Amino acid sequence: MKKQLLKTMLLLFALIAGSSSAWAATKTEGFEAKANSTTYNSTVTIDAAESDCNIGWEIYFGTVSTNDKISGSKSAQMRWYSGDNVGKIPYAKTTTPIDGLTNVTLKARTSNLNVKMDVCYSADGETWTVGKTYTFAATGKGEEVSLDIPSGNKYVKFEVSSSSTAPSSGNYKLIVDDVVFTYTSSTEDATWSLDPASAVVVAGQSTDLQLTTNYDGTLIFVSDDPLIATATYNTSTKVITISAGATTGTTTINVTGAATATYSAINKTIAVTVKHAELESNAIDVMGDLGYSYFGLTPSGSNTYAEAEAVEMTDIYGTKISILKKESSSKPRFDTGYFRFYNGNTLTVTAPAGATLRKIIFKEPASGKSWSGSMSPGGTLYGEYVSEEKTWYATSEDITSVTLTNDATKRIASIEIYLKVEPISVTIGTSGYTTLAGFDLDHLKATPTDGLEAYVVTAVSASSVTLEAIPHIPANTGVILKGTPGTTYTIPVYQHGYTVSTNLLKISDGTIKGGDGIYALADKSGTVGFYKVASTVTIPRGKCYLNTAGGAPDFLGFEGEATGIDEVRGKMEDVRGEFYNLAGQRVAQPTKGLYIVNGKKVIIK
Repeated sequence: MKKQLLKTMLLLFALIAGSSSAWAATKTEGFEAKANSTTYNSTVTIDAAESDCNIGWEIYFGTVSTNDKISGSKSAQMRWYSGDNVGKIPYAKTTTPIDGLTNVTLKARTSNLNVKMDVCYSADGETWTVGKTYTFAATGKGEEVSLDIPSGNKYVKFEVSSSSTAPSSGNYKLIVDDVVFTYTSSTEDATWSLDPASAVVVAGQSTDLQLTTNYDGTLIFVSDDPLIATATYNTSTKVITISAGATTGTTTINVTGAATATYSAINKTIAVTVKHAELESNAIDVMGDLGYSYFGLTPSGSNTYAEAEAVEMTDIYGTKISILKKESSSKPRFDTGYFRFYNGNTLTVTAPAGATLRKIIFKEPASGKSWSGSMSPGGTLYGEYVSEEKTWYATSEDITSVTLTNDATKRIASIEIYLKVEPISVTIGTSGYTTLAGFDLDHLKATPTDGLEAYVVTAVSASSVTLEAIPHIPANTGVILKGTPGTTYTIPVYQHGYTVSTNLLKISDGTIKGGDGIYALADKSGTVGFYKVASTVTIPRGKCYLNTAGGAPDFLGFEGEATGIDEVRGKMEDVRGEFYNLAGQRVAQPTKGLYIVNGKKVIIK
């Protein structure tokens, strides 16, 4: 008995292994990926490549629409009009054959119960048989409809039934969505997964997508717009390389593969976004709270706003921004936290000396947001404005100024200006000292390398100021530089994020009004220090002055020798704080030598 049972089982295994099996498969059309049209009185076609389920469609007197949808983002909508169009019966039908089709199930709804729906099938896509006439139970609600398809039929159609009552005015709507086709197949759908699922790449560069699939045929990659991006495929590693052209924008890579003995045909799409190639930046200039106070304007009367025909200002870095009212446009209007940039107004940004523009990012205010339209950069020679990102990008290395013309009302709270800044040149006068304020700088890597030093002022006593040495010069920070008299130093820009906790030096805006507590660095008769400013004086931008609490004498000298060694310790364990070497690098385990600790020079013996 056991031998007979074993023979029977072996026979069954042999039959299964030696035969080709068929199984039920499904295709689901949700219409979500289709473009929609506002024209409902013509024929709209959907190519198979656009379809969720690789099936072509034809919609007569209708379209894929976001209006009156059943579910998802879009549905196929058909309209039955009154009057002369009442005889034009709308429908949606497949134009791609589905071999082995056994069932179609869908969701449908109508705007009026006078409408009934015929679910039809066809063997050739030309001669149709009504398989079911569906009567809706309610309006405005998706109802599930299912129909078994007789063998040999490969196409389906959904249309307004001839048993319906025509509209006396306006139109009736028939909407279908989530169409599921069930069919038998001797092949199975191949697996398909991309990591990442879509491509974002910089113009002129490339990125890789890892494909995971068991498909055993040949894949073909075709771009909708080769000027934006193209694709190549490594069959060994299954890596898809997306190569971006010079044109920014979005496109689609269509991936197809014919059916094989094991797997059904492949029809996939890859979404590609090509962003502007950002030129290298090494400094950022942030102009924040762009209200009337920022531009030096005064509100008129009780109005919280200030208007001007033209406004121009230069910040501490030397970056200049100009806003100009054009003829027949509204004046730029300023509030405390933003300005309104009207249609026709122009905004010009000019980089400081020795710098070029890389990109400009415009920020909306936290409240009262308003941003529409675009801004023209005055020709492609000057760059490209991307409205979705509210960003202007330079298109070449040598742009020092750009004028943007506005085409709609915008509220701008702040502007980030990315710059490529050449090394800063600073000449030390005969006193051996000067002041400086600007971008992040690495003075310890200046040339010539003969010991350029940077200090901030941390305290003021009865007759002097306390200087603290710093390993880097932070952006937007006034410092005192000490070097060899008569020497011009070249200091590289360096973004390091170093900050100082206390600094009484203030940055000049070009003119300083004197008064109690205001001091300027000067050399009088060989005595270098801070002298009280009694009247309005010109201190150039990029320089700084001392602002004390007042009550100090007319002159404040340096406490001790600013260039000397502040502390000498015999044992390293006696020194507390973070150690920096003379290159400005933090040292975790210092040994013997000269270091900067807590802003002071320390020798470890």
